[in-house]
Amino acid sequence: MIIPLLAYFFRNWSTLQLGFTLPALSLVSYIWILPESSRWLATRGKTDDAIQILENVARVNGREKANPGQIRTILENCQEKNFQVTEEFSIWKSIRAPVLNFFSLLKTPNLRNRSLALWTLYFSVTVIYYGLSFLSVRMSSDPYILFFLSSLMEVPAYSGITVPIVCRWGRKPVIISSFILTGMSLFGLAFMPLNLLTLRIVLTLIGKLFVSCGFAIIYLLGAELYPTTIRTTGLGAAVIIGRFGSMVAPYFVDLKITSRMDNLPVILFGCVSIIAAGVGFTLPETRTMVMPDNIEDVENEFHDRLSDPAPFGQHSSEVV
Repeated sequence: MIIPLLAYFFRNWSTLQLGFTLPALSLVSYIWILPESSRWLATRGKTDDAIQILENVARVNGREKANPGQIRTILENCQEKNFQVTEEFSIWKSIRAPVLNFFSLLKTPNLRNRSLALWTLYFSVTVIYYGLSFLSVRMSSDPYILFFLSSLMEVPAYSGITVPIVCRWGRKPVIISSFILTGMSLFGLAFMPLNLLTLRIVLTLIGKLFVSCGFAIIYLLGAELYPTTIRTTGLGAAVIIGRFGSMVAPYFVDLKITSRMDNLPVILFGCVSIIAAGVGFTLPETRTMVMPDNIEDVENEFHDRLSDPAPFGQHSSEVV
Protein backbone atom coordinates (compact mmCIF):
# COMPACT_ATOMS: atom_id res chain seq x y z
CA MET A 1 0.00 0.00 0.00
CA ILE A 2 3.00 2.30 0.46
CA ILE A 3 4.12 1.82 -3.16
CA PRO A 4 1.26 3.77 -4.81
CA LEU A 5 1.62 6.49 -2.17
CA LEU A 6 5.32 6.90 -2.94
CA ALA A 7 4.67 6.69 -6.68
CA TYR A 8 2.06 9.44 -6.40
CA PHE A 9 4.50 11.88 -4.80
CA PHE A 10 7.73 10.78 -6.52
CA ARG A 11 7.07 10.73 -10.25
CA ASN A 12 10.76 10.39 -11.19
CA TRP A 13 11.64 6.69 -11.42
CA SER A 14 15.13 7.04 -9.89
CA THR A 15 13.79 8.91 -6.86
CA LEU A 16 11.02 6.34 -6.52
CA GLN A 17 13.55 3.50 -6.67
CA LEU A 18 15.54 5.09 -3.86
CA GLY A 19 12.36 5.36 -1.82
CA PHE A 20 11.84 1.60 -2.24
CA THR A 21 15.38 0.43 -1.54
CA LEU A 22 16.80 2.73 1.16
CA PRO A 23 14.45 1.47 3.93
CA ALA A 24 15.57 -2.08 3.13
CA LEU A 25 19.07 -1.24 4.38
CA SER A 26 17.71 -1.39 7.92
CA LEU A 27 17.31 -5.16 7.45
CA VAL A 28 21.09 -5.51 7.69
CA SER A 29 20.68 -5.03 11.44
CA TYR A 30 18.96 -8.43 11.57
CA ILE A 31 22.42 -10.00 11.40
CA TRP A 32 22.98 -8.91 14.99
CA ILE A 33 19.36 -8.92 16.20
CA LEU A 34 18.01 -12.31 15.12
CA PRO A 35 19.44 -15.44 16.78
CA GLU A 36 20.49 -18.51 14.83
CA SER A 37 18.08 -21.44 14.66
CA SER A 38 18.74 -23.71 17.64
CA ARG A 39 17.38 -26.62 15.61
CA TRP A 40 19.91 -25.98 12.85
CA LEU A 41 22.75 -25.56 15.36
CA ALA A 42 21.82 -28.90 16.93
CA THR A 43 21.92 -30.73 13.59
CA ARG A 44 25.33 -29.20 12.85
CA GLY A 45 26.87 -30.30 16.13
CA LYS A 46 26.99 -26.83 17.73
CA THR A 47 25.34 -28.01 20.93
CA ASP A 48 26.66 -25.29 23.26
CA ASP A 49 25.39 -22.50 21.01
CA ALA A 50 21.99 -24.19 20.74
CA ILE A 51 21.74 -24.55 24.52
CA GLN A 52 22.53 -20.87 25.02
CA ILE A 53 19.79 -19.82 22.59
CA LEU A 54 17.25 -22.14 24.22
CA GLU A 55 18.12 -20.75 27.64
CA ASN A 56 17.57 -17.22 26.34
CA VAL A 57 14.20 -18.28 24.92
CA ALA A 58 13.21 -19.76 28.29
CA ARG A 59 14.28 -16.58 30.07
CA VAL A 60 12.31 -14.30 27.72
CA ASN A 61 9.21 -16.51 27.99
CA GLY A 62 9.47 -16.64 31.77
CA ARG A 63 9.99 -20.40 31.86
CA GLU A 64 12.26 -22.37 34.16
CA LYS A 65 15.48 -23.71 32.66
CA ALA A 66 15.46 -27.41 31.95
CA ASN A 67 18.15 -29.79 33.10
CA PRO A 68 21.30 -28.93 31.06
CA GLY A 69 22.35 -32.55 30.81
CA GLN A 70 18.97 -33.61 29.48
CA ILE A 71 18.93 -30.79 26.94
CA ARG A 72 22.43 -31.69 25.78
CA THR A 73 21.41 -35.33 25.26
CA ILE A 74 18.36 -34.30 23.23
CA LEU A 75 20.33 -31.87 21.08
CA GLU A 76 23.09 -34.37 20.41
CA ASN A 77 20.45 -36.83 19.19
CA CYS A 78 19.43 -34.21 16.62
CA GLN A 79 22.93 -34.02 15.22
CA GLU A 80 23.10 -34.98 11.58
CA LYS A 81 24.45 -38.45 11.00
CA ASN A 82 28.08 -38.67 9.97
CA PHE A 83 28.49 -34.92 10.43
CA GLN A 84 31.97 -33.97 11.55
CA VAL A 85 32.38 -30.75 13.53
CA THR A 86 35.25 -28.68 12.19
CA GLU A 87 36.47 -25.16 12.60
CA GLU A 88 38.33 -25.07 9.27
CA PHE A 89 37.15 -22.53 6.76
CA SER A 90 37.99 -21.85 3.15
CA ILE A 91 36.39 -19.97 0.29
CA TRP A 92 36.15 -23.21 -1.69
CA LYS A 93 34.22 -24.94 1.10
CA SER A 94 31.91 -21.96 1.52
CA ILE A 95 31.02 -22.17 -2.20
CA ARG A 96 30.98 -25.96 -2.47
CA ALA A 97 28.56 -26.53 0.43
CA PRO A 98 25.59 -24.53 -1.01
CA VAL A 99 26.10 -26.15 -4.42
CA LEU A 100 26.01 -29.62 -2.91
CA ASN A 101 22.98 -28.68 -0.83
CA PHE A 102 21.15 -27.53 -3.95
CA PHE A 103 21.79 -30.80 -5.79
CA SER A 104 20.71 -32.68 -2.68
CA LEU A 105 17.22 -31.21 -3.27
CA LEU A 106 16.98 -33.46 -6.34
CA LYS A 107 19.01 -36.41 -5.10
CA THR A 108 16.34 -38.57 -3.44
CA PRO A 109 12.84 -39.42 -4.76
CA ASN A 110 10.62 -37.88 -2.06
CA LEU A 111 12.69 -34.73 -1.73
CA ARG A 112 12.90 -34.37 -5.50
CA ASN A 113 9.13 -34.63 -5.88
CA ARG A 114 8.58 -32.03 -3.19
CA SER A 115 11.15 -29.68 -4.66
CA LEU A 116 9.66 -29.83 -8.16
CA ALA A 117 6.15 -29.35 -6.78
CA LEU A 118 7.17 -26.42 -4.59
CA TRP A 119 9.07 -24.79 -7.46
CA THR A 120 5.94 -25.03 -9.60
CA LEU A 121 3.81 -23.49 -6.85
CA TYR A 122 6.29 -20.68 -6.17
CA PHE A 123 6.49 -19.82 -9.88
CA SER A 124 2.72 -19.96 -10.27
CA VAL A 125 1.81 -17.84 -7.26
CA THR A 126 4.43 -15.23 -8.18
CA VAL A 127 3.52 -14.89 -11.84
CA ILE A 128 -0.18 -14.57 -10.98
CA TYR A 129 0.43 -12.19 -8.07
CA TYR A 130 2.51 -9.75 -10.09
CA GLY A 131 0.44 -10.26 -13.21
CA LEU A 132 -2.72 -9.14 -11.41
CA SER A 133 -0.83 -6.21 -9.92
CA PHE A 134 0.16 -5.06 -13.40
CA LEU A 135 -3.29 -5.70 -14.84
CA SER A 136 -5.03 -3.72 -12.12
CA VAL A 137 -3.27 -0.46 -13.04
CA ARG A 138 -4.40 -0.80 -16.68
CA MET A 139 -8.08 -1.08 -15.92
CA SER A 140 -8.68 2.58 -15.08
CA SER A 141 -7.38 6.06 -15.76
CA ASP A 142 -6.31 6.31 -12.10
CA PRO A 143 -3.69 3.58 -11.58
CA TYR A 144 -2.78 4.80 -8.10
CA ILE A 145 -6.20 4.10 -6.61
CA LEU A 146 -6.51 0.67 -8.23
CA PHE A 147 -3.01 -0.35 -7.22
CA PHE A 148 -3.79 0.77 -3.68
CA LEU A 149 -6.99 -1.31 -3.63
CA SER A 150 -5.10 -4.26 -5.05
CA SER A 151 -2.49 -3.95 -2.30
CA LEU A 152 -5.24 -3.55 0.29
CA MET A 153 -6.39 -7.10 -0.50
CA GLU A 154 -3.19 -8.41 1.04
CA VAL A 155 -4.12 -7.22 4.54
CA PRO A 156 -6.91 -9.78 5.12
CA ALA A 157 -5.01 -12.36 3.06
CA TYR A 158 -1.96 -12.23 5.30
CA SER A 159 -3.77 -11.91 8.62
CA GLY A 160 -7.53 -11.96 8.95
CA ILE A 161 -8.33 -14.85 6.60
CA THR A 162 -5.31 -17.06 6.15
CA VAL A 163 -4.00 -17.52 9.70
CA PRO A 164 -7.14 -18.91 11.41
CA ILE A 165 -8.11 -21.07 8.44
CA VAL A 166 -4.62 -22.55 8.07
CA CYS A 167 -4.45 -23.33 11.78
CA ARG A 168 -7.80 -25.11 11.64
CA TRP A 169 -7.88 -26.81 8.25
CA GLY A 170 -4.22 -27.19 7.39
CA ARG A 171 -1.86 -25.94 4.70
CA LYS A 172 -2.62 -28.23 1.79
CA PRO A 173 -6.40 -27.72 1.45
CA VAL A 174 -6.08 -23.97 1.92
CA ILE A 175 -3.39 -23.48 -0.72
CA ILE A 176 -5.25 -25.71 -3.18
CA SER A 177 -8.47 -23.79 -2.52
CA SER A 178 -6.71 -20.45 -2.93
CA PHE A 179 -5.43 -21.46 -6.39
CA ILE A 180 -8.83 -22.82 -7.43
CA LEU A 181 -10.68 -19.69 -6.29
CA THR A 182 -8.06 -17.52 -7.98
CA GLY A 183 -8.55 -19.44 -11.21
CA MET A 184 -12.34 -19.17 -10.98
CA SER A 185 -12.21 -15.40 -10.48
CA LEU A 186 -9.78 -15.04 -13.39
CA PHE A 187 -11.90 -17.11 -15.76
CA GLY A 188 -14.90 -15.06 -14.66
CA LEU A 189 -12.92 -11.92 -15.46
CA ALA A 190 -11.90 -13.31 -18.86
CA PHE A 191 -15.51 -13.76 -19.97
CA MET A 192 -16.86 -10.60 -18.34
CA PRO A 193 -17.90 -7.94 -20.91
CA LEU A 194 -15.46 -5.04 -21.14
CA ASN A 195 -18.17 -2.47 -20.51
CA LEU A 196 -18.85 -3.88 -17.02
CA LEU A 197 -15.78 -2.18 -15.59
CA THR A 198 -16.88 -2.24 -11.96
CA LEU A 199 -17.47 -6.00 -11.98
CA ARG A 200 -14.15 -6.56 -13.74
CA ILE A 201 -12.36 -4.59 -11.06
CA VAL A 202 -14.15 -6.56 -8.32
CA LEU A 203 -13.14 -9.88 -9.88
CA THR A 204 -9.56 -8.67 -10.22
CA LEU A 205 -9.48 -7.72 -6.54
CA ILE A 206 -10.98 -11.09 -5.55
CA GLY A 207 -8.31 -12.85 -7.57
CA LYS A 208 -5.62 -10.76 -5.89
CA LEU A 209 -7.09 -11.62 -2.48
CA PHE A 210 -6.93 -15.38 -3.02
CA VAL A 211 -3.53 -15.42 -4.72
CA SER A 212 -2.21 -13.38 -1.79
CA CYS A 213 -3.55 -16.09 0.51
CA GLY A 214 -1.53 -18.60 -1.50
CA PHE A 215 1.52 -16.36 -1.24
CA ALA A 216 1.16 -16.28 2.54
CA ILE A 217 0.89 -20.07 2.85
CA ILE A 218 3.55 -21.16 0.37
CA TYR A 219 6.44 -19.96 2.55
CA LEU A 220 5.08 -21.79 5.59
CA LEU A 221 4.49 -24.96 3.59
CA GLY A 222 7.96 -24.88 2.08
CA ALA A 223 9.62 -24.43 5.46
CA GLU A 224 7.75 -27.42 6.88
CA LEU A 225 8.41 -29.74 3.95
CA TYR A 226 12.19 -29.32 3.84
CA PRO A 227 14.45 -30.88 6.49
CA THR A 228 16.38 -28.63 8.84
CA THR A 229 19.79 -29.32 7.30
CA ILE A 230 18.80 -27.95 3.87
CA ARG A 231 15.75 -25.85 4.71
CA THR A 232 17.44 -22.55 3.88
CA THR A 233 18.77 -23.93 0.60
CA GLY A 234 15.37 -25.36 -0.33
CA LEU A 235 13.51 -22.15 0.39
CA GLY A 236 16.17 -20.08 -1.34
CA ALA A 237 15.95 -22.21 -4.49
CA ALA A 238 12.14 -21.99 -4.45
CA VAL A 239 12.23 -18.22 -4.06
CA ILE A 240 14.66 -17.92 -6.99
CA ILE A 241 12.31 -19.99 -9.16
CA GLY A 242 9.48 -17.73 -8.01
CA ARG A 243 11.45 -14.66 -9.11
CA PHE A 244 11.37 -16.01 -12.66
CA GLY A 245 7.60 -15.76 -12.36
CA SER A 246 7.86 -12.08 -11.45
CA MET A 247 10.17 -11.52 -14.43
CA VAL A 248 7.85 -13.09 -17.00
CA ALA A 249 4.64 -11.61 -15.54
CA PRO A 250 4.95 -8.30 -17.48
CA TYR A 251 5.36 -10.23 -20.73
CA PHE A 252 2.19 -12.18 -19.96
CA VAL A 253 0.38 -8.88 -19.44
CA ASP A 254 1.80 -7.41 -22.68
CA LEU A 255 0.19 -10.25 -24.63
CA LYS A 256 -2.96 -8.19 -24.29
CA ILE A 257 -1.41 -5.75 -26.75
CA THR A 258 0.74 -7.96 -28.96
CA SER A 259 -1.91 -10.63 -29.52
CA ARG A 260 -4.79 -8.15 -29.77
CA MET A 261 -6.73 -10.36 -27.38
CA ASP A 262 -7.73 -8.40 -24.30
CA ASN A 263 -8.45 -11.48 -22.19
CA LEU A 264 -5.48 -13.67 -23.19
CA PRO A 265 -3.30 -12.75 -20.15
CA VAL A 266 -6.19 -13.40 -17.77
CA ILE A 267 -6.91 -16.79 -19.36
CA LEU A 268 -3.25 -17.76 -19.10
CA PHE A 269 -3.11 -16.73 -15.45
CA GLY A 270 -6.27 -18.74 -14.82
CA CYS A 271 -4.78 -21.83 -16.46
CA VAL A 272 -1.59 -21.48 -14.43
CA SER A 273 -3.67 -21.22 -11.25
CA ILE A 274 -5.65 -24.38 -11.96
CA ILE A 275 -2.48 -26.30 -12.85
CA ALA A 276 -0.90 -25.15 -9.59
CA ALA A 277 -3.95 -26.39 -7.68
CA GLY A 278 -3.45 -29.81 -9.26
CA VAL A 279 0.22 -29.82 -8.30
CA GLY A 280 -0.77 -28.99 -4.73
CA PHE A 281 -2.51 -32.37 -4.43
CA THR A 282 0.88 -34.10 -4.73
CA LEU A 283 2.20 -32.54 -1.51
CA PRO A 284 1.54 -33.93 1.99
CA GLU A 285 -0.28 -32.07 4.74
CA THR A 286 2.10 -30.69 7.37
CA ARG A 287 -0.15 -29.18 10.03
CA THR A 288 0.01 -32.07 12.49
CA MET A 289 3.11 -33.81 11.21
CA VAL A 290 6.60 -33.91 12.65
CA MET A 291 9.13 -31.68 10.93
CA PRO A 292 12.13 -33.58 9.49
CA ASP A 293 15.68 -32.92 10.66
CA ASN A 294 17.58 -34.43 7.74
CA ILE A 295 17.09 -35.98 4.31
CA GLU A 296 16.85 -39.47 5.77
CA ASP A 297 13.80 -38.38 7.78
CA VAL A 298 12.09 -37.21 4.58
CA GLU A 299 12.79 -40.44 2.74
CA ASN A 300 11.65 -42.53 5.68
CA GLU A 301 8.42 -40.51 5.88
CA PHE A 302 9.47 -39.37 9.35
CA HIS A 303 7.26 -36.30 9.15
CA ASP A 304 4.22 -38.39 8.13
CA ARG A 305 3.81 -39.64 11.70
CA LEU A 306 1.51 -37.63 13.91
CA SER A 307 3.37 -35.66 16.49
CA ASP A 308 3.14 -36.37 20.20
CA PRO A 309 4.67 -34.77 23.29
CA ALA A 310 8.31 -35.16 22.39
CA PRO A 311 11.65 -33.52 23.13
CA PHE A 312 13.39 -30.93 21.03
CA GLY A 313 14.01 -32.09 17.50
CA GLN A 314 10.66 -33.87 17.28
CA HIS A 315 8.17 -31.07 17.82
CA SER A 316 5.23 -30.50 15.54
CA SER A 317 4.43 -27.48 13.44
CA GLU A 318 0.83 -27.61 14.65
CA VAL A 319 1.22 -24.52 16.80
CA VAL A 320 1.79 -22.28 13.79
